[in-house]
Amino acid sequence: SAASSDVESSGRAPVALSALGAQEDAGDLWRFRVRAWADQAEDGSNFFGVNSAAEPGFDPLDWPKPPPAPGSWVRVAFVHPEWQERAGEYRRDLRGPGSEGETWEIEVRSSTPGEAITLELSEVVPAGSELALRLLDLEQGSAVDWLRRPGDSPQSAGTEPAADRSVLQYRMVSFGDRPYRLSIVAGTGDYVAHGGQQQLAHPFAPAQVGLG
Repeated sequence: SAASSDVESSGRAPVALSALGAQEDAGDLWRFRVRAWADQAEDGSNFFGVNSAAEPGFDPLDWPKPPPAPGSWVRVAFVHPEWQERAGEYRRDLRGPGSEGETWEIEVRSSTPGEAITLELSEVVPAGSELALRLLDLEQGSAVDWLRRPGDSPQSAGTEPAADRSVLQYRMVSFGDRPYRLSIVAGTGDYVAHGGQQQLAHPFAPAQVGLG
């Protein structure tokens, strides 16, 4: 059975991901930035979301991750070992509409084992009010849910805000060059509440954290 969650089932028919974005027509999308930083380094050029032109598997909307720069570094990447000849790390991973939800596997590395790293998710193209999102820490067996503030609503249909709006932050201790594994689960409340559980070995109660 699923663990407790702040997202309750609405009892309505499943809603496709395309209906969860801030949109006026089926061509609109939602998108988030994933940023990570430590005392001496930052990686902020990583994006996930839903795009009406995205295709299953690899497509031109998915951008490979370049190697880290010399010196101190922090690195976040979407990983796709299942993509065969395209397997590897990516800095942009957009999915197509039509499903109840999607899961993005990410790995965090840094040049210094043991240093504190903050991971942040922020809206670039606003998501609709029915989109639920959960960050799973696969190393610790824990999770954090995005909790919207009262009155939160999409800025406008398919438009980018003047600046990214931070919605969730999470701190971890780096394993250095060994990957720290996490997942991002986004979609309907039912998908996030139940689908994300399958990735963790033991039941857990998600922390309830929302940022402004």
